[in-house]
Amino acid sequence: MLTASTRPPRVAVILAAGGRGTRFGSDRPKTLLECHGRPLWRWSLETLSQHPAVTSVVVVAPSTLLGAFSPQTGDRHQVVAGGKTRAASVYAGLTAIAKNDRDLVDFVAVHDAARPLIRPSDFADLLAAAFEMGAAILATPVVSTVKRTDAASMVVETVSRESLWAAQTPQVARFDWLQEAYEHPDANLATDEAALIEQAGYPVRVVEGSSENLKVTRPVDADLAALLLARRDQRDT
Repeated sequence: MLTASTRPPRVAVILAAGGRGTRFGSDRPKTLLECHGRPLWRWSLETLSQHPAVTSVVVVAPSTLLGAFSPQTGDRHQVVAGGKTRAASVYAGLTAIAKNDRDLVDFVAVHDAARPLIRPSDFADLLAAAFEMGAAILATPVVSTVKRTDAASMVVETVSRESLWAAQTPQVARFDWLQEAYEHPDANLATDEAALIEQAGYPVRVVEGSSENLKVTRPVDADLAALLLARRDQRDT
């Protein structure tokens, strides 16, 4: 890990933007959905790229729609084609970083582009924790009672929610750790980066995030995100 005596860490962001909008009645990525005046993915890009440690952003999108995610003036990002799964898409982003920016990147932050409400302060706290530990994720404490069921949907256990967290993104790790983790044979089955980092034997710190950092998966989520973004704009003006 980098210390105070070395240069500041440099971060590349992988923005996973290929999720299909099937719940919206569309086969286009939901991240292209207009939300409070701009596509969902643009909110994430603009927030994360503002941090001074971020040197580049790789947007991973469907191969047939790369032009819809093309850079605009002032953006420090490239667009690459993703795979059939989230893990395959993130690996495509890692491959692009290794090819084009490896000597300029120490850490990688992976973020779901369908989470447009990531707060700059939370991202800053997350990066600070990752720089110290090598890997960190945003998460929120589980507040609902958790039940485990059998195949017939019958409750078999009430699970203690003590020490349980609901993972969010961004998730940040050293580039070499994440690259090693994604070379595992079962990496394509992973639903988040933390699971792979844990599997590789590296520590992952949890940083408490915000419940506003929601993931847009249904139309009601998009409506809520638009309201929250509008309220944020009013607060900032």
